[in-house]
Amino acid sequence: MPFGLKNAKATYQRLMDKVFSHLIGKIVEVYVDDMVVKSLDFMQHSTDLVDVFATLRKFNLQKKMSHWGGWRQVIRFYVNNEMVV
Repeated sequence: MPFGLKNAKATYQRLMDKVFSHLIGKIVEVYVDDMVVKSLDFMQHSTDLVDVFATLRKFNLQKKMSHWGGWRQVIRFYVNNEMVV
């Protein structure tokens, strides 16, 4: 890391903890640059993803699609079919 960004990971973690404070421990876990949305079934997972994306949008945050790995197709499906508003 460049000299000016020594605490970037800790700062980002603190930001994510504040942004997702109402969801952490319930439907989402955030650790540095990983976000895990956890649900019991597919329909609940769809609802939980909508909540997570709405929270990201509320704070004008974006995740790079290249970091979503193999789930890019699933996310594209949600976005293209407008399940994520």
